[in-house]
Amino acid sequence: MQEISVIVPTYKPDYYIWKCLNSIVSQSLDKGNYEVFIILNGDKEPFFTEIESYLKNNNLNNFHLIYTQEKGVSNARNIGLDRAKGDYICFVDDDDFLDKNYLEEMLRVVLKYGNDGIVVSNFLNFDEKTGLEKNRTNYILGSKEKKILKMRKVFSNACGKLLPLRVIADIRFNKKFKNGEDSLFMVELSKNIKYIAISEKEVYYNRRLREDSASRKKKKNLYILSNTFLLILSYSKLLFKKSYNKIFILARTIAVMKGMTIQFLNNKRRI
Repeated sequence: MQEISVIVPTYKPDYYIWKCLNSIVSQSLDKGNYEVFIILNGDKEPFFTEIESYLKNNNLNNFHLIYTQEKGVSNARNIGLDRAKGDYICFVDDDDFLDKNYLEEMLRVVLKYGNDGIVVSNFLNFDEKTGLEKNRTNYILGSKEKKILKMRKVFSNACGKLLPLRVIADIRFNKKFKNGEDSLFMVELSKNIKYIAISEKEVYYNRRLREDSASRKKKKNLYILSNTFLLILSYSKLLFKKSYNKIFILARTIAVMKGMTIQFLNNKRRI
């Protein structure tokens, strides 16, 4: 039985995907305890054949390659969620990689505290060109918090976490967003989260900072404005649902507006 389903969306993957996949293959957790879904979206070849050959050459029976013509990370992740058989979900971007004992440690913590909360790891961010560390988060190892407002920063990203399928339930990523979909997904989950625990050992989700990544590409001000407006509209709808913490939703809405301001300033500097 697979306890963890790892979901890796990928679009026109480059050299970095092999380090990502190698890090998952090399996990200390027994391979019988996790499955991996690689969701290739958009252009199919030569990427599909290359990944397929990698899986066959390494005899990776617990890895599954799925192709969808529809582009978008949200759709790809949703496909993975619909196929997942594990009790817990781990999202990994194709240009990032995991420490060797990542899955084993995250699973150990969630089994300790129960499947009505989430486990979070620290992030180590490194520069793609130099390979040097840029910064890392400093969540207190072994800590546990029941008030999501105090841990609101961890809701900005779906990666670096182990999410019980029970917490996700029927919630899916909103496909109309190309930016901010992670945070919206995590905020929608918040009503089912009873605690947030930090891994008890020093394990990292290693995040590659690429200038040409979708999240870092320059975007037109009009797009930024319209995307932010639609995100705020989605958050505001949650305010009218009794199951959500209203102050938390407002705090995340302010974070979205702050993000819009930062993007505007960055565009101005590039002129």
